[in-house]
Amino acid sequence: MRKELKVPFRLNRDSEFIMILGNTLVVGAGPAGIQTSQILAPFSQKIALISKSSHQWENRKRLMRQHGNVASCEVSKPQLAPLVGLIRFDELYTDLSPLPSSWDTLVLATPAHAYCDVLASFSELCLKNLKQIILMSSMIGGCLILKGILKKKKVSPNIILFSSYFATSHFSSNPTTQHPLTVTTKTVKKRVYIYLSEPNDVLFNALRNALEKVNVQVVLFDNPFSVEGRNAAAYVHPAFLINTFSLDHILSNEDDTKYMYKLYPEGPITMELIKELLHHWKSISRLLEHYSAEPINLLQLLNDENLPVLEATIPKDKIDSFNELNEIEQEYLLYVRYSTILIDPNPFSESNTKKSTFEVSAKPYLKGKIRKGRLQLPRTPLEDLQTLYWLNHLVQQSSLVSSISFQSIEVFESWVKERNLPTTLIQALKQRASEYYVHATPSISQ
Repeated sequence: MRKELKVPFRLNRDSEFIMILGNTLVVGAGPAGIQTSQILAPFSQKIALISKSSHQWENRKRLMRQHGNVASCEVSKPQLAPLVGLIRFDELYTDLSPLPSSWDTLVLATPAHAYCDVLASFSELCLKNLKQIILMSSMIGGCLILKGILKKKKVSPNIILFSSYFATSHFSSNPTTQHPLTVTTKTVKKRVYIYLSEPNDVLFNALRNALEKVNVQVVLFDNPFSVEGRNAAAYVHPAFLINTFSLDHILSNEDDTKYMYKLYPEGPITMELIKELLHHWKSISRLLEHYSAEPINLLQLLNDENLPVLEATIPKDKIDSFNELNEIEQEYLLYVRYSTILIDPNPFSESNTKKSTFEVSAKPYLKGKIRKGRLQLPRTPLEDLQTLYWLNHLVQQSSLVSSISFQSIEVFESWVKERNLPTTLIQALKQRASEYYVHATPSISQ
């Protein structure tokens, strides 16, 4: 039995929510995995953390074991206080096999493209015992793949899907001696979306109550595509990261810093790029509609999930009616939005130490390289490319083939050819997309 530590919102023993998750295994030992564990621990009989073997994981595991398997969660704002607390893990594991098979809940706090590998590593008995799998951040079509894998294995746990991780968290650069492994959560999203493959009011209410304590609104959908389509990165990353400007900078050896969300020449954003963003949004919207999902209002999602702009800049009625506006006005509003978030909203603040919200745009690109004859890209945009190739494969196998195109794939492949770069990555992306489709086929043909 896990020794109980004082957590601000831990529920009383006679609460209906206590232990509803049973034995919980969290896969992914990054900041999101640890903060998520802190939220789920009150609902778990015991909780364990696992990650693939790496220098970072061995170091984190060592720090926690020196302090009784404990990690600390802190916040940067008083209103996020319910996320503060200690989490004591009953076990810390490396790699997925062999493992005890007595898990009731599996939490995947890993990138979505790791889901297949994670499930493949579990024994049939372990999967058979699972009552629920919680996906903290899927990709579009990710639930389709997962359901197909589980159907082939003849298991049917409840799938709980989040549109995205609910916060922005990072490992503290100034941990204390008492708590050397500390995760700090800086911000939370205004709203997240959830899908459950089987209705479970008790579980949904437990998750909703925990997040609403930090003012994260939780919205339930009955279609996984409706949830997966409500992640802003699915729209913004392909347009802003998979273009000639961005790709050249990612691979360059230049010392100058460029930023992913700034206007040209500091970043990639031009009117032409805004057009590509709109085109990608409309392609994804057609795909969502094909799977009976509700398309999104792009401007509203950006305003909800990221930094909202002042109403004096973009009136609420313009945001609410964005889908009905003509294309020129849509382009204009998106360009205004990305221009506005470059401006310090409080330039005369007396505090020089307080970070301004406009710094949301100051995210530099991560760098890639050519190594041993292979093109190696950073996680962003590599994962975005993999998602695009998967969606493109899904489209090619459906009646949508004539109505949807993903321009970012054409841009990427042309860039590789024009720069005379190795093509092995393109082949690997296509192969992985094909594997995804094979996994998903049982659930597609239902």
